[in-house]
Amino acid sequence: RYADAFRVTGKDGIVFGERMLFHDHANEQPFTRSLNGVKIPRSVRIVVIQGRDQRFGYGGKTVEVLLPGR
Repeated sequence: RYADAFRVTGKDGIVFGERMLFHDHANEQPFTRSLNGVKIPRSVRIVVIQGRDQRFGYGGKTVEVLLPGR
């Protein structure tokens, strides 16, 4: 198993962007990936980052990020 995607959502669950990962990154630890073109409404002050597991899908621990200047 490996993480095969991540997404950026609002606290209400609206998805702003998603990035698929097409292979494991076991030999690249730690690794980073970007997600470009995400449009987040000005009224949103916090976004939630979620990872997706091949077997179980989205779930588990999330990270909330406060957007500066909002």
